[in-house]
Amino acid sequence: MIMRERCILFLMKAKKTLLIVLGLLVMQYLVDTLYIYLYPNVNPLRASLIGLTSLVVLLMLSYFKKGLVNPYHGALSIFSSAFFGALLVQAGALTSKSVLSGIVHVFLLIATYFLIELFRKKSL
Repeated sequence: MIMRERCILFLMKAKKTLLIVLGLLVMQYLVDTLYIYLYPNVNPLRASLIGLTSLVVLLMLSYFKKGLVNPYHGALSIFSSAFFGALLVQAGALTSKSVLSGIVHVFLLIATYFLIELFRKKSL
């Protein structure tokens, strides 16, 4: 019986984490799409603007809905994905707006979100 309860808790936590990551990916896509028109150059400044905008949006959402995602962790994940993606584009390793670039952004966001959560849990 205890093993069944642990499995249910694990699945519930996995579902919540998946929803958080998907939400962060959608937010990064929407904010990045906005900045394609406002600031079309792909560089670290644009990545910083994307990170700051996502932080503001996540802070506003956390004001109304507590406990879904830590706004600082989410914004840091989005910023790091945008920042390292922009650096890879500037270095010539990626082409902006390509399928490979999108896959790399997804991987970077997922990896940084899980690293942040891992370090947060270790520090507690």
